[in-house]
Amino acid sequence: MSAAVFPYDERERRLKAYVRTAKTVHLFVNDIEPTDQTVPEQFTEMSGVGYAPVRLLKSGWSIMRVDDAARAVSLPAEFIFADPGAFSPSVRGFYALDDAGDLFMSQRFDMPFDVKRPGDLLKVTLAIDSVPARPGL
Repeated sequence: MSAAVFPYDERERRLKAYVRTAKTVHLFVNDIEPTDQTVPEQFTEMSGVGYAPVRLLKSGWSIMRVDDAARAVSLPAEFIFADPGAFSPSVRGFYALDDAGDLFMSQRFDMPFDVKRPGDLLKVTLAIDSVPARPGL
């Protein structure tokens, strides 16, 4: 039997539906490697130094074709930090929640981001790819 084929237009439509609602991006500081079994309660959210989660609106996504997949890319969520004083937190990664509080996605950074001085800026861009036209091939 040959593999099922998923037309690009259908993959793009489903990806648009997936990112249709607003998301809130949070930063985490604990040493966790997110998996598909991770739940929001496992993250230790950053606090202090002027931190606040960033809201991504549903209009903040663009859809593009990359090779044989549809890719959704968000506008960057920007975090600008205040004076860390003696406390210099290390940001390990981000997680995004939908309006119901369900985990939309998460990612650990390759290297921690250390907040060292007032005005330090961290930009987080979310990117999601659809499945290829012929999964498993």
